[in-house]
Amino acid sequence: MTSPPPISLCVIAHREEKRIARCLEAARPAVAEMVVVVQEPDDPTIAIAEALGATVHRHPWEGYVAQKNVALAQATQPWVLSLDADEVLDEELALAIAAIDFDRSEGVQAFAARRVDYFIDRWLEHGEPGRQYPTRLFRAGQARWYGGFVHEQLEIDGEGERPRLPGRIRHYSNDSAHDFALKLSRYARLFVAQQVASGRKSPSLAEIWVRANARFIKSYLLRRGFRDGYAGLVHALWLKAYTYERYAGLREYARNPGWREEIDALLASHAEIDSVLLHGLDRLKTPGGKGRKQVG
Repeated sequence: MTSPPPISLCVIAHREEKRIARCLEAARPAVAEMVVVVQEPDDPTIAIAEALGATVHRHPWEGYVAQKNVALAQATQPWVLSLDADEVLDEELALAIAAIDFDRSEGVQAFAARRVDYFIDRWLEHGEPGRQYPTRLFRAGQARWYGGFVHEQLEIDGEGERPRLPGRIRHYSNDSAHDFALKLSRYARLFVAQQVASGRKSPSLAEIWVRANARFIKSYLLRRGFRDGYAGLVHALWLKAYTYERYAGLREYARNPGWREEIDALLASHAEIDSVLLHGLDRLKTPGGKGRKQVG
């Protein structure tokens, strides 16, 4: 009998009972073990994950970065496949991972794969979502998560090869365009807080206008988001609105006492520890300082 690939699947989840099975079932043939980290003992995700053969660990919520690093610490295999609960390997990618000859991969540090988003009624093959190649398969003990307020990043030791695998990671991140808009609005607020913490100056009106329109042109025209039909148009328009909201919010910070108070409270509040204090605040680029290289 062929031994399973020496890979630990690591997933963090919170009330993901509607999506966790799809994630685990697709990855199970390509890994030797599955590790799921949850926050609460009564999370319905636990029973589903355990029924599918996953080892479940409970850890109090400390933020996305901390939680993902907790999951990495539970892995027992020499390689780690890190996925979110709303991500699913397609059959081609699962087979490609299972076929890797790890004994002959001395010079390889990690593997990347294309990720596509489901939006409204189709998979976005073009535009901004069509250019995602996150690094999700890497050597255990040689990588860790860090990040800004909005998105965590993977930091990998060494300069080995990082080839791209065939197949796709299918990302079911939004239930509707409305859900997408609400999420972007939350991200915009966190972006403002992050920029304030890093000493970013207030943008001019011209910069706001240029950035918002450039985002739309890049996604919809230059990256051919128009080829995704109505979904591509709506996605590009929301990215434009999101970019405007981010930089307009940063400009408003210097002019609106109420908004300034809200952002300052976000920076100081332990209730937001997941997206601020333990989501990479110590890694932020400071005025005159150096940022960190982002991977994936």
